[in-house]
Amino acid sequence: MIRRMARGWRLVALSGVLLSPLTAACSSGGDGGDTTVTEGVTAESVLDTAAEAMASVDTVSFLLAATGAPVYLDSGGSFAFQEGDGRVSNSASSAEAVVKVKALGIDANVGAVSIDGELWLSNPLTGAWEPAPDSITFDPVTLFDPETGWTPLLGDDLTGAELLDDAPDGQWHVKGQAAGTRLGAITGGLVTDDAPMDVWIDRASGHVVTAEFATVSDEGDTSWRMDLSDYGVDVTVTRPPGVGGAGVGGS
Repeated sequence: MIRRMARGWRLVALSGVLLSPLTAACSSGGDGGDTTVTEGVTAESVLDTAAEAMASVDTVSFLLAATGAPVYLDSGGSFAFQEGDGRVSNSASSAEAVVKVKALGIDANVGAVSIDGELWLSNPLTGAWEPAPDSITFDPVTLFDPETGWTPLLGDDLTGAELLDDAPDGQWHVKGQAAGTRLGAITGGLVTDDAPMDVWIDRASGHVVTAEFATVSDEGDTSWRMDLSDYGVDVTVTRPPGVGGAGVGGS
């Protein structure tokens, strides 16, 4: 259950010059992981590096999960989002995912394929592929739009950012207040309000590894977690069977 996806994501390519101020300044706590934040490294410098990296992403895999109060994929409140697991190719303007939903108290998996702005969903009862209805409000491909997603979030819209000293080995941990407009982009429209956010960033590449945040609605509290992986791995998305047209590939 996802609305039209017209965008994709880009591959990272950071130079050693860009990362050297961070890697030279970091220190490791050994087997226990990175336990100190060293002089010269700030939340702002880490976020600037990450924003640059995320602006260049081309292919990536994502896992977005929500627990707690329900958040709905559709404007009618029929399909409660639980989890989305997928991959995207920006160069091919394509994406595919499996979305786990709860409808009328029943858990169901829905396939989603988007190519050049066209979106098809699998019917959870019959398995047949159908064009997505306009009522679907979930669009995860906005996650890596350089103008609306991760890049502006990390560059400008994670306010009050703090660099914490509890990150796993090889990562940075930054905490701040994320703007609702940016959360809307990186969750495909599922979140629209400001929320406190924790982000874990890979020191070597500048890629976001994990993000966690919590939202409050009339339904109650919802906890969110997003894991990003397989940056730069080849992605090929093909049209679902029975809908016609040629497949589109990405790399």
